[in-house]
Amino acid sequence: MDLAQKRHFDAVVLCNSIPAHLRENMARELKELKPNLPLVMICTADEKSQFRSLADEVVIAEHGVSQPLIEALSKLAGEPED
Repeated sequence: MDLAQKRHFDAVVLCNSIPAHLRENMARELKELKPNLPLVMICTADEKSQFRSLADEVVIAEHGVSQPLIEALSKLAGEPED
């Protein structure tokens, strides 16, 4: 949270390696601190509904999360879809 206060970021990605309750708290605090900061949350399919209201984009952690994460960040950056 200190870094979010002191620095500019184009987006924040909260990974599913952080326990769900901590990701939820971090997301709420980030949105309170910087409401316009795009937030991408990586989660399991079971957690998707829990995080949908907090995140700008939700990426389901599957075997290959790289491509969906890149697509989510591209969407937030306003890049056109292929």
